[in-house]
Amino acid sequence: MNCSTSSCVPRFLAVAAIAMLVVALFTMPAHAQILCTTMSAPGCTLSFVGGVLDNPSAGEINPTAWVPLVSGGVLELTQNAPNERGAAWFNTPQQVEGGFGVEFQFQITTTVGSVGDGLAFVIQNSSSTPSVALAAIGGFGGGIGYGTREFDPCSGVTTAATYSVPPCAAGTDLGIPNSVAIEFDTFANSYDLDPDHVAIQSCGTVNNLPDHSSPCLIARTGANFLDSLVNPIVLSDGLMHYVQIVYLPYSATCPTANPCPNLSVYIDPALNGGAPVLQAHVDLNNPCAAAAVPSGCGSGPILSGNTAAYVGFTAATRGAQSEHLIQSFTFTPSVTRPLQGSGVTNSFVFPFATYNVTYPADVPVTNTTMTITPTVLPPADCNKRINIFGEGNVPTCTTFPLAGSDAVIFDVACAVAANQTQGDTTPPGLACPTTTGFNPLQPTSTFHSNEDISNIVNINNGTIPAGVAPQFLTATEGTNAWVPIGVGFSTDLTKGGGTNNYQSQMVLADFPLVGGTSPFLVQYQFNGFTSPVNQPAINSAQAGQTIPFKWQLLYPSNAALGFNGGPVTNLSLVVPPAAPTTFPFLTLDIVGECTNTSSSSDTSVPVDTESQNGLVNQGNGFYQYNWQTPKTLANQCVIVDAEVGDGQPHEANIQFHK
Repeated sequence: MNCSTSSCVPRFLAVAAIAMLVVALFTMPAHAQILCTTMSAPGCTLSFVGGVLDNPSAGEINPTAWVPLVSGGVLELTQNAPNERGAAWFNTPQQVEGGFGVEFQFQITTTVGSVGDGLAFVIQNSSSTPSVALAAIGGFGGGIGYGTREFDPCSGVTTAATYSVPPCAAGTDLGIPNSVAIEFDTFANSYDLDPDHVAIQSCGTVNNLPDHSSPCLIARTGANFLDSLVNPIVLSDGLMHYVQIVYLPYSATCPTANPCPNLSVYIDPALNGGAPVLQAHVDLNNPCAAAAVPSGCGSGPILSGNTAAYVGFTAATRGAQSEHLIQSFTFTPSVTRPLQGSGVTNSFVFPFATYNVTYPADVPVTNTTMTITPTVLPPADCNKRINIFGEGNVPTCTTFPLAGSDAVIFDVACAVAANQTQGDTTPPGLACPTTTGFNPLQPTSTFHSNEDISNIVNINNGTIPAGVAPQFLTATEGTNAWVPIGVGFSTDLTKGGGTNNYQSQMVLADFPLVGGTSPFLVQYQFNGFTSPVNQPAINSAQAGQTIPFKWQLLYPSNAALGFNGGPVTNLSLVVPPAAPTTFPFLTLDIVGECTNTSSSSDTSVPVDTESQNGLVNQGNGFYQYNWQTPKTLANQCVIVDAEVGDGQPHEANIQFHK
């Protein structure tokens, strides 16, 4: 049911850029995002349902004796008390079928008695009537608020539907139908391998069950898995835990022998290398039809209109008891679109930013879709994940104002065929199209003649703080092995070179400036000037004429930063920099007077041979700047310096005459 991370990693090359853009709030699409930096934040509208098992032996439930609540910005699902259950649902159905990213923080604390029973993130469409769906709740104790609490002699029954009929019917202690639950279980019931584990459970159209021996188990962590990690995870230790869930659009084409996971669950990913604790191949609309799920589930669509459902949290106690708290929550739907190459910009619009992907003009892309799934997460969590660059060079994740000033990790995946699971790397090919880079020494080769893939994030209503250098980092899915790509910076835009390290995770980070510049400053290769402006000779020109400065600009040959030495062929995004030597650009300045005005080595510049002024891109990294000189320079010998972002002076001596 699981597959290794390495077998499911899309790879492609990239360059990166960042720009800032102001977008009005009313442009946000409906159902686009749930953003709760605290659980009392504006827009975090919840419906609560609870209950207390007043007479456990008779199964008598008092639905008003306990109801979840939000206090001090924290959602309390159950108190540290026995025989409680609680559910909290966000009031607006969310588009889940096309993929999504979820991040939340939870805390489970026990001050009295034994620990139990856990909490769950639940997706459900239990009723077409909103008021009924928002009142959905499952069983006490081992039901964790989403599933049927088992009663003898029903434990271990192998057909899910059996739990809904006598003698197993448990009345209002039944599980939620049409639901998928990701449980964080803290109590070892008879069907559990250990007390601390994560599981994905769904009985399809019938009442959900927490029983891992039933046909409703989709996947679970192995016995004592969380305890065996380098940094063990104890769900009920009273500490704050970060959870990230990424769901990519489902297709049935992954091989059943090694299905590619499209649902990944992470707990505290900064602590254990960024690997998910659980992965599975899941169809949220028909979970019982997924590969390796045994018969007995209620097969059929469970989502409203096959796309939408309510999302929320459940928890429960019984003889064991814990306080179950949710501190923050974000839900952001994925965006999937057909991928186009040949210089077309593919825009993925989110409420807080637009992610643009452009393949070079000579790279065609066919029969491919791309899905970008953002996960909005607290900066503290994000910063822990990327803190791998050593002392004195510690980055902080870029924050997005319209994402509650939180950070964002973008998960990028592709499907090569229309019916292929996003992120599947099985034939017919790699998930996301790649480029081979440009090799100027082999102009007749099949290498493309432009830069590699460009990734540009327009951050809505944002600015880059002073004193930092924004940087795109990328890492393989399920790791924290981040590497920088797309280097070179300014206050409002960054642009960089090709890389062969583009993986499926992307994050923007701010590095402290070193000596006033980025720690990843690119030393571009400058070849020039070429005729008719020559160095080191003194060039002779008529004041008022146009002088053509010509040069070639190349990326560095630096595999560690992902550069291949190819030409910088597109400066269309270049803007005047805030500081020199920050990215490829041209500033032409008179920096002094010639120290030698002898005419013995003068080289005359032809008069007015150019038809236009300004910067001209001649292709293959060759540029020309036509400078129309002022007549006031007559009888002066000046030094003209061209800054192009490589941190080096490029000077020419020019003697002007009338």
